[in-house]
Amino acid sequence: VSLAVDQAIREIIQPVVERSVTIACKTTKDLILKDFAHEPDSKLMSEASRLMVTKLAGNLALVTCKEPLRTSIDSHLQKLLTVVIVDGPNSSAVIKDASDNAAKENLDLGCMLIEKAATEKAIRDISEQLRAALTIRERHAASSSATPGKPKPFFDPTYQQANAAAMQYAPNLPPALRPSAGGLTPMQRKLYEAFNRLPTHRLRMAPNRGASAPSGVDARSQGNAGSESQSWDSATGTESGPAPTASVGESTNGGASATFAPSPNAEGQPSTARQANVDFKKLTGLLQQLRTAEDHIIATAKGDMERALKLAEANPDVRSILQIIRSMVETIPASATAPPAPLLQFAQVVFNELVRLRLESTLHFQLRLAVLRQLRPSTGPVATAFVKEITNFLIAAAQDPKATLQPRKHHALTVGLARTQLL
Repeated sequence: VSLAVDQAIREIIQPVVERSVTIACKTTKDLILKDFAHEPDSKLMSEASRLMVTKLAGNLALVTCKEPLRTSIDSHLQKLLTVVIVDGPNSSAVIKDASDNAAKENLDLGCMLIEKAATEKAIRDISEQLRAALTIRERHAASSSATPGKPKPFFDPTYQQANAAAMQYAPNLPPALRPSAGGLTPMQRKLYEAFNRLPTHRLRMAPNRGASAPSGVDARSQGNAGSESQSWDSATGTESGPAPTASVGESTNGGASATFAPSPNAEGQPSTARQANVDFKKLTGLLQQLRTAEDHIIATAKGDMERALKLAEANPDVRSILQIIRSMVETIPASATAPPAPLLQFAQVVFNELVRLRLESTLHFQLRLAVLRQLRPSTGPVATAFVKEITNFLIAAAQDPKATLQPRKHHALTVGLARTQLL
């Protein structure tokens, strides 16, 4: 199966990624240059372009690759199985059924890998395409700081050069769509921030209702792996991008996630100026509160996991717990190079619960993933180090004979952690 998936991905990934990235970068570049024509902030422009291009490229790649990838996996696996299965009265039906189920079972993971490749290339390409515009803004900032006083008005000549034909139509645009002389407007800022909240990956892990359950990962374990229609943390980001806010609602994978400015603390200073305040005892108390909330939600839903997930998404206690956890993590200074020991200790506790959970416990599984996602520091070396620790937890669990990590659960854990940018 892995060989068939690998061959299928290699077969379609290049044209899918090239097409998706080309369209996403062209769209992003044109809109960014227009909206930021009078905006001198290079960092704001860079983050907005990354947010937009990753969502566009990732979703275009998903739409483009889903059916061709399923067909290709099915075809390659049938060829491979034909070689190893002895001819018999029902051999062709067995091969067709096995290849069809395996293609459905592995489709989502293959799509996720292609989406990741597309978003990574899109970030590189848009950075290159906007390099001249960003350099102009950096020079303007340096010039303004060298001559303090009244701010100098800014206009990006790159916009005029790249959109000479479109410039004549600019006066006919509605006021909200025209380049603003004062820079990015509040409405435009909210628009680009909204890309941060869009779910990146909406493909269901479970096979079609009409299909028989595959022998490897069944529908329940695949649902546990992290369907985006039942997500518990904000839009995820790459390791180089800041982590999400603590709101419950979106997840993703592969997109560049960023906020436009650091959240101020009570004193009005950026949170990175504070000392890390990660309390293991308080975190374990919050986890116990989460367990209590889960029991209440499941009792209200009368054991119906789909209903329980919907109830939990709107549950104020669950939201509050995740927000408190995130607020503690945000006290870690940006200059930190390693996660605080209490943070890793608590992450290990949460991960161990994930390993012990039954695959049927969809609500518990999703919420533990959400807690781990909130524990991931914002950006920089400390975020990278945290992801490596989670990866090591998974490797150790897979190699530990006492953990009894079955293949289905290992698959669900791997996909769930990968989707939330924790591997």
